[in-house]
Amino acid sequence: MSSSSKECGLTIEQLVKQCGYCFDEAGDPIDALPHLLFVAHQWIMESGALLDVFIAHYEKTSDQIVRRSVLYAVAYWIHHFPFHFDAQPELEQRVAFLRSAAIAAGEDEDIT
Repeated sequence: MSSSSKECGLTIEQLVKQCGYCFDEAGDPIDALPHLLFVAHQWIMESGALLDVFIAHYEKTSDQIVRRSVLYAVAYWIHHFPFHFDAQPELEQRVAFLRSAAIAAGEDEDIT
């Protein structure tokens, strides 16, 4: 039995979207996907590129639930994997951009 990557693979955009479904209303993870994504992403892409996908996902929707899920995911990433952000000013700038966008949109979740 064999399967192609088309049958079992997801794009990074799909993984980011799916990651948003992995948090409850309080922002706590209810699935292992966020942890696995943030542990393994560096095998396939730079942290900045992944953060850019989260930011793009946030920007392209006006759905507050989706936006909140992005903030929860990024906050989880920062809290559980701070070493991904250490001494990387470009990541800090991207997080600051996302934080500013969230404040401008009236989101009250803190992503630090």
